[in-house]
Amino acid sequence: MKEIKTARLLLQPFRESDRDDLYAFLKQLEHDEFEGYPGINRETVGEHLRERLGSEEYYAVALADTGKVIGNLYCGQRDCSAREVGCIINECYRGQGYAAEALRAVIEQAFRDGAHRVYAECDPRNTASRRLLEAVGMRREAHLRQTVFFHRDADGAPIWMDTYVYAITENDRAAAETERVLPTHIVAAAGFVRNENGEILLVRSHRDGWVLPGGIVEVGENVIDGVKREILEETGVIAEVGELVCVSSNTCKHPGYNGVKEVPTKLMLDFICRAIEGTPRPSEENTESAYFSEEEAEKLIQSPAILERFKAYLEYSGRPVYLEYVTRPEYGLKLKRLL
Repeated sequence: MKEIKTARLLLQPFRESDRDDLYAFLKQLEHDEFEGYPGINRETVGEHLRERLGSEEYYAVALADTGKVIGNLYCGQRDCSAREVGCIINECYRGQGYAAEALRAVIEQAFRDGAHRVYAECDPRNTASRRLLEAVGMRREAHLRQTVFFHRDADGAPIWMDTYVYAITENDRAAAETERVLPTHIVAAAGFVRNENGEILLVRSHRDGWVLPGGIVEVGENVIDGVKREILEETGVIAEVGELVCVSSNTCKHPGYNGVKEVPTKLMLDFICRAIEGTPRPSEENTESAYFSEEEAEKLIQSPAILERFKAYLEYSGRPVYLEYVTRPEYGLKLKRLL
């Protein structure tokens, strides 16, 4: 196996000393809905380690600066010059682009080694996996019905799940190298979701702590549908979108990763939303979601930019506010005015 180095990671063979790190991220998946490791403990993790030791198909994903193993990446040979890939990252390190950075590097190595096609499979409900595969340039090729199961019901019958197949070919890769262009602005949307008690819904992200539920509006999607989708995916709450409260421009640009040379400026639209149904729950993108009073929420939000947007919500009196700020190299508010 060839060791692969990226900007932040080392992809290398597993070692005996990786036992504790392997146990840490596999234990998190013991009861996972999409890929379970039932009954795993510090004794049985040895079986999983032995499967990986000396394997030409399993990479240990390690942080380049500390050597800590934060996940594994599978790249197995298949017929007709194909490779199948899959990735697991310790949940404490998700949301920082490590999975995409590792996966992109392994795909590039597979093509250099003579692969014609690289593919991956995921559950259609696994939003984080779908976004990851699309981010590295894969296209969805198939929807296979009831093809796999990881769990059984109370009667012992398999709980069958559907599968999406994503793939990228050598020709796709060549075209992407010349066609990959980002728009001038990223458009994002978020919601100040209130329940019947007037409490505000926050999500605890892996990187920024407590933040508003929201994200990038997808290609072909309108902003209202985008904010509803993001809220549902991140929290499990169905929301009704109301007034526009805040329009923000993050006008700094900074170096990107995973094939993106530069992250452009971002335009964000924040709406007051009303929770209709659903109980807050964690997701692949956050460790927790919950309702808080406005006073509690204001204390919990640590990101200066998000706190400024939250203050715009608290001050809202019928006219939305426009903010311009930068977040790199440090936060700075450049403009605040009513629209």
